[in-house]
Amino acid sequence: MFYEPKEIDCSIPYKTFNDLKKGDIIYKINYTNFEIEKFKIKEYNKKEESNYYQKNCYRVEFTVEEIEYGRFCISNGNVFGYHFRDSRIEGFYITDERICDLLISIMKERNSYQWQTFTSLFGNPMGCYAHKEIRLR
Repeated sequence: MFYEPKEIDCSIPYKTFNDLKKGDIIYKINYTNFEIEKFKIKEYNKKEESNYYQKNCYRVEFTVEEIEYGRFCISNGNVFGYHFRDSRIEGFYITDERICDLLISIMKERNSYQWQTFTSLFGNPMGCYAHKEIRLR
């Protein structure tokens, strides 16, 4: 892995789903290959739904250009990320790319830890510790 410097402005606050507007970008974490997919918001609608039990609660609905018939709906827009469960849009969608980078690094570290734990129990065929071949499927 090579170091790739990025220009980052640390004074820009994270956006919640309430702060988004038409034309903004949201990000999806692809947890099978640790890549970030970008989607541009086509339509955006925010409606206050506060009641006696919930204060400052906003319902956020939006569509993106890249997914046909993909309508996103969040009952509480005061969050940075949301796990949508729909056949067309299933996945983790985040409002800021910096949060995506952090979550992907956490997932990579977890995978590394699991592999180290596995090889400490059964041996690592690449390190000549295992006497039997281990097939991972």
